[in-house]
Amino acid sequence: MQEVKARHADGLVARLSGAAELPFWPGFFIALLILMVEIAPVLSKILAPAGAYDHALRVEETRFTIGQDDLLQQQQEEMRQDAELRVRMHRAEADQQVEQKNAILRLIAGAQVQLAQEQVEKWLEKERMKKQNGA
Repeated sequence: MQEVKARHADGLVARLSGAAELPFWPGFFIALLILMVEIAPVLSKILAPAGAYDHALRVEETRFTIGQDDLLQQQQEEMRQDAELRVRMHRAEADQQVEQKNAILRLIAGAQVQLAQEQVEKWLEKERMKKQNGA
């Protein structure tokens, strides 16, 4: 099993392990060379000036960000309109309830006035009867 692993081990660790079996200075320089070959693509990307691809990527990222900002603003506007609609509906319901209660209060007040008039009329009739009987 280890023979199969040894035959197929060709990664960075296997190379460094092989370089460690050499005398110090040659092994050190070979390990350093292997390490430089492995990190060369990353170093070249870091050290290279920004090119057309980087510019195009930045432009595309900016477009995406603006699109997301626009979408967020649209969603916020929809939420604001929805909240306004709910407030208006609630206010309309409250106004309708107030109007209904005021109508009921007017009916009650009218009925109280009518009852008071009837009581005054009955009292007045009694007083007239007393005056006619007493006179």
